[in-house]
Amino acid sequence: VIKSSDWLVESGQEICFILKVPESVIAVTGIALGTSLPELATALTSIRKGHPEILIGNIVGANILNILFVVGASAASIALPVPPEVLRFHLPTMLLILLVFQILVVVNRQYFSRWSGLPLLAIYFAFLVIVFG
Repeated sequence: VIKSSDWLVESGQEICFILKVPESVIAVTGIALGTSLPELATALTSIRKGHPEILIGNIVGANILNILFVVGASAASIALPVPPEVLRFHLPTMLLILLVFQILVVVNRQYFSRWSGLPLLAIYFAFLVIVFG
């Protein structure tokens, strides 16, 4: 899984550079997908083995880790220039997706259907259309 994630990120970067795709597209889509593949593999394995609680813990834990630890550690180590659109649009969209997910988890305690993922996908696709459309 780790090797395939590395391969996906590296090849995605090369393709984007060849096609002259902006770096922000690489960051939002390719890199995010590459870093999420191990979590996706863990989630699918936990569901297949009948342990959906691991899936919820993995998703919530990953969100908390990414928001608090990764961003905090990065900001503490060096002064990071943050483009204004990240603070105005990207960060609020990420927080909206996290909030909708948390609400769906609370509402659907016993059963989280695949239909519950539709609002999350809709927000993400709207985000992509607004940013890159």
